[in-house]
Amino acid sequence: MKLTPLTLEHALPLLHFELENRDWFEQNIEPREQDFYSLTGVQTHIAEMLLDKSLNKGLPLLITDSNEQIIGRINLHNITCGKAFLGYRLSARHTGKGVTKSAIIKLLPMARKLGIKRLVAMVATENIASQKVIESQNFTAVKKHRNFAVVQGNPLDCIEYWLELTSAEN
Repeated sequence: MKLTPLTLEHALPLLHFELENRDWFEQNIEPREQDFYSLTGVQTHIAEMLLDKSLNKGLPLLITDSNEQIIGRINLHNITCGKAFLGYRLSARHTGKGVTKSAIIKLLPMARKLGIKRLVAMVATENIASQKVIESQNFTAVKKHRNFAVVQGNPLDCIEYWLELTSAEN
C-alpha cells in the first residue's frame, strides 16, 4: 500500500473506483451529486482538489495497492491556520485489513511538512470501525455534533476528533 498524489491522469480509474464503491460509501457518508459520476464530473472534482493543493488548502492522495490500483483515498482539506481536516474512503473489499491505519501513519509526516499542527476528523457515531482507526492513532474525541449530515435520508450524528501534531513522535 502506498499513497499516490492525485493527478488528472487518474480521472478514469478514479471514476471506476467511485462507481464500484458508490453503494458502500453511501451507506456511511453523504452521497455525491449525480453529475460527479461521469468522466467530466471526476475531472472537475480532481481539478478543484488540485487547485486547493496549489493554494496550500488541501492535499489529495490516492491509496494504491502493489499493482497501482486505487483501493482508497485519503485527503487533507480546509487547511488553514495550522489546522486541517482529514478525510478518507476505502473500498469495501479492503476494509478490516489495516489499510486506513497505515495510510494515516504515512500521511502524518506529510501533514507536519505542510505546517499542520492539528488534524480534525469527523466520524459518524455509528461508524465504529472508523472510530477505532482514528482512536488507534491517538486522536481525541472533543465534541459530538448532532445532525451533522444526512445519509440515506436520515440525520447523522458525528464525533469530532483532534490529533495535535506538535512533535515528530505523534
